[in-house]
Amino acid sequence: MKEEFPDNWSSKYAHRTVSRILKEEEDEKERIASKTLDEMSREERFKFIEGRLQTSPRFKMTFRNFETEERELFIQEYLDVIKSTDTLTEIEEQAVFAAILEFILAFQALNRKESEEKLRDRTMAGEFEESDPQFRRHVDDKYQREYDQHMKLYQKGISELKMSRAQRLKEVRSQKQTLVDLAEELSQKNAQAEVADEIERLSKLKDSELKKLLEEGHVHGVFEDF
Repeated sequence: MKEEFPDNWSSKYAHRTVSRILKEEEDEKERIASKTLDEMSREERFKFIEGRLQTSPRFKMTFRNFETEERELFIQEYLDVIKSTDTLTEIEEQAVFAAILEFILAFQALNRKESEEKLRDRTMAGEFEESDPQFRRHVDDKYQREYDQHMKLYQKGISELKMSRAQRLKEVRSQKQTLVDLAEELSQKNAQAEVADEIERLSKLKDSELKKLLEEGHVHGVFEDF
């Protein structure tokens, strides 16, 4: 039991304490569930996905015909990626799921290839007659092609995930840079406008003073109208 649960269950407040703790935990789960994946912290996202992974319809439908070891390998590899990822959107999570699935399918193909190779070796050792269903004169290269194809899709999926995250971070940095540039540009424009206003003010002041000197007879000459 958790440390915060009461030590003495005969206490009249014990069940009330437990109810409060359970309600707080449920409220916390609802609070996290109301967020999108990219709004969650890494820890929140990992707990959220881990707690729902094996009960989700997607998981049940995908792995209903898989061996226990294959399901366990998928869960380990999938959660390792989720755990090591700083930010993740719903679309990226689906890409992770699909990529790790390709990883499992690659191992399935590899296992089939190894099984066929063992049958071929046993055939070459004279264990099977030609009429035996396990007789193998050679191993079909389709298993290697399947393995290569699934591994290629797995690597592509992980690579695209990295590119997606890198692109999003680049866009964030670009957006920040754009805002900085805009602020600097506005600052420069404001400074230029202030300088222009000051020049205009000084020009008007100079004209006013010159006109005053002319009218008072302190300056003589021919001037154009102001």
